[in-house]
Amino acid sequence: MTATIFSKKNVAIFGSTGSIGEHTLKIIEQNLDEFYPRVLTAFNNFEKLIQQAKKFNPEYVCIGNDNYYSKVKEALEGLPIKVYAGTQGLIEVAEVKNDIVIAGITGIAGLPPTLAAIKNSDVLGLANKESLVCAGQLFIEECKKHNTKIIPVDSEHNSLFQILSGDKNINEVTKVTITASGGPFLRKDLSEFAEIKLADALNHPNWSMGNKITVDSATMVNKALEVIEAYYLFPKVKNNIEVVVHPESIVHAIAHYVDGSVKALLAAHDMRVPIAYVLGYPKRIRQEELSLDITQINTLTFEQPDLSKFRVLAMVRDVIAEGKALPIVFNAANEIFVNLFLNEIINFVDIVTNIESVLNNFANLEVENLEHIFEIDREARSQANKLVA
Repeated sequence: MTATIFSKKNVAIFGSTGSIGEHTLKIIEQNLDEFYPRVLTAFNNFEKLIQQAKKFNPEYVCIGNDNYYSKVKEALEGLPIKVYAGTQGLIEVAEVKNDIVIAGITGIAGLPPTLAAIKNSDVLGLANKESLVCAGQLFIEECKKHNTKIIPVDSEHNSLFQILSGDKNINEVTKVTITASGGPFLRKDLSEFAEIKLADALNHPNWSMGNKITVDSATMVNKALEVIEAYYLFPKVKNNIEVVVHPESIVHAIAHYVDGSVKALLAAHDMRVPIAYVLGYPKRIRQEELSLDITQINTLTFEQPDLSKFRVLAMVRDVIAEGKALPIVFNAANEIFVNLFLNEIINFVDIVTNIESVLNNFANLEVENLEHIFEIDREARSQANKLVA
């Protein structure tokens, strides 16, 4: 086990100013006798990073955008905090030994520090989808090589982990189900999709998240990415993963067994639940305010997703079937088109249509190594931008 400071678990939070990072720090703040946030990183939000550093006194901070290095350095002058910056700085702080790493950097930019952190942590709380989507097999092999326990932070995968972890009957699981809220457009007719505005897409009925992932929820690209993640995280059921719409977001995942029985995990739709599970593993952290009162649940509904409205869920099956470069391209193109939609340059319906166009240009392209992953990612982004231009 990694040595701890003052018998506390050392925690590194990559993306501490984002939604996942802030939730993590809230839990740590309530349990300061058990956890020490040793490493905090952000990319652009240097002001919030400074506030966090002054409050929690980490040993290391890193600002990914090195344009803000001097501001962070000056603000923390006189404090016993080592300040790093840039991509190389993220790699360097990822090499600090910690008990737990929360990988919350969004986008493929989170891949290098997450890979570096695998070698230096006992538990990796993975909230960075792109690590698995773009480098799934490499990522899993690195975790096995360094005996690092990977616990997903996404509520659906975290729930599946809890259901399947240690299950001696996993070979008797016929399929697994991950649920989708359906987002803000579950009941909107397809004929009205062309009129969807940015404010509509950012109005999620259940979850409070960043803008990018909120749009991903509206298109259901987030669920498509989660299917790819589940493919790598749960290899024994990788060919039997289904998505079911569950608007209440109470049941997060289900395992189905050969005898007809099912196991499901129910929890409040609050990211502190899976994050606390990661931090406390293998124990559980007391969060009584988040306890689910099942007597207050009047209805639990489940339905098949409408693939005419959310055709990305069908598209992702082809992406997984071919594999190779397609998951990398799928992720890269989506990031570009979501950003363009957030800046109101393209329409909502253009996101998935344009992803499909870019995917067609990368059929049967093998992935050679980590460097090639980034090369494919850059080329996919270039083609995505050219398509819109």
